Amino acid sequence: MEDVEVIKLHNLDKSQTYRIKPDWKEHYFSFLLFLENSSSYLADILPDYLQQLAEQRSQNVDDYYKHIRQYITQPDPDILFDVNYQSNECAEFLIKRKTGKRTVLFFSTKLDKIDFQKSVFNLIDLLLKQNKLLSKNLEECKYKQNQLENEKQATLNKLDEFIKMKTNWEQEMYSGFLLVLNEKKKRIKFLTDLLDRQKINPNEIMKNVECASKPSLPNVVPIPQKLEVISDSDSSSEYETDKDQSDNDDNVMDDDDDNHDNNDSIEVGPKPSTSKQTLKLDEEPSQILCLPKIIKKPKGKQLLQKKKQDVEPISTILKEDTQTIQDVSTQEQERCLSTQELIDRM
Repeated sequence: MEDVEVIKLHNLDKSQTYRIKPDWKEHYFSFLLFLENSSSYLADILPDYLQQLAEQRSQNVDDYYKHIRQYITQPDPDILFDVNYQSNECAEFLIKRKTGKRTVLFFSTKLDKIDFQKSVFNLIDLLLKQNKLLSKNLEECKYKQNQLENEKQATLNKLDEFIKMKTNWEQEMYSGFLLVLNEKKKRIKFLTDLLDRQKINPNEIMKNVECASKPSLPNVVPIPQKLEVISDSDSSSEYETDKDQSDNDDNVMDDDDDNHDNNDSIEVGPKPSTSKQTLKLDEEPSQILCLPKIIKKPKGKQLLQKKKQDVEPISTILKEDTQTIQDVSTQEQERCLSTQELIDRM
């Protein structure tokens, strides 16, 4: 349904007032004209009549129709409206246009008089229908508006939740970043201080290294000389005659004179006589076995070889200690890295 429009117009001297309700179509139009409060008229302008009027004024039909609609809906001071009463039943509607000092007739049509009350009631019915339609449209618009308001409020609530969630996430991420950053700063400061301390006093770091203690060297003591005991086979040769013993005594004295400086042999106890004539038959074999014997000391070459065997374990221990100290020194050199290498290893 098209909108019902009532336009209020005046004549040139504004002595009369006209109310027009136009009904615009595609190529023609009609309108209902109310003169004051006493009479009403109806006019139908058909396409053929519009074509005739346009040709008289040397204009296109569409342009001519467009100008008529514009003059009625948008009043202009240069556009004049007037109604000429020809009889009680008929009248003429005129549209004039000022061009300088002249006034030119632009449009004219005949008006057919109709029943005033009927036309008024028809107009009221149209206005009521339009009002009802507009009211319905208004309710629909209000309902849609309420829905949009509810959706808007729900969207705003979700937006607030997302903003709070985002704020909390940003705070957590920022706190975590600060913790990591502070930890890195502490680590870098620690490594820098450690490197500076190493530059100032390179031996300071060695204080914290616990190395294996050096094994103390054993005290060199005189190697005890082992006394050699003559075996039974040798002891049997000790029982000799006085003559044999005297010869052996001479040989022993000669050996003592030669090896006195090297202390090759030690004489233990008094040397009894071992001649067969001096042995008594009543003596027991145990007493014979307990006779003092000559014990020989090891000679010089044997002593030197024995000392070498005892010294070899000590040199082995010294080599192991030297290797341990070298390994510890290598580990300390690996610890003394540059600050950049320590940071890269992090």
